[in-house]
Amino acid sequence: MSKSITLKIISVTICTIVSTNVVFAESEEIKTDATKVGFGVMFHDLYQIVMYSGETPTFYVPIDFGTWKLEPFFSYYNSTSTQNDGDEYSTTVKNLGLGLFWKTNFIKTSIFYGVRVGTYSDIYSREYKNYPEDNYENSLKGTYVAPTVGGEYFFSNHFSLGGEISFERLISKQTSNNSPYYEPTELLTYNTNPHITLRYYF
Repeated sequence: MSKSITLKIISVTICTIVSTNVVFAESEEIKTDATKVGFGVMFHDLYQIVMYSGETPTFYVPIDFGTWKLEPFFSYYNSTSTQNDGDEYSTTVKNLGLGLFWKTNFIKTSIFYGVRVGTYSDIYSREYKNYPEDNYENSLKGTYVAPTVGGEYFFSNHFSLGGEISFERLISKQTSNNSPYYEPTELLTYNTNPHITLRYYF
């Protein structure tokens, strides 16, 4: 199954869950300050939810204590392709971290503010079938700190739709064995990252 079809199935599933929760939430008292654990997914934009955009969603495990919450998160992407001549290309991206947030709760919404910290790696390699001495690997590995602010709208006690924006400071090292003259490079990068979030609480 292609990645585009998979993401379309996910989007249809999400719409079904949302509509179901809206119907049942009409007779349910929503408690935004309750202690709960859940599972969530973050997309970079709406296009990524509906269509294939080449980016892997980040998965959350929110642990909500009412006025504050912890949120471990992770993402993993691997793509390997083999050419007609037997040469192989591989890309692996990993992201693992933890968020700590304070919350302000309202009737059906919560505003949260805090920080995400994590590690990131992006490794690209190429293996030549007939010239193995030319094999090489490029890698970018680092750690980041990202002050974050966001919000959630609760359709029910179990489902929320939200968004957040973070200002990320990434310290990384770029290495390569493509050339004996290549020196590892230290990088400092700043990014502003807006996200769409979907969370389900048990």
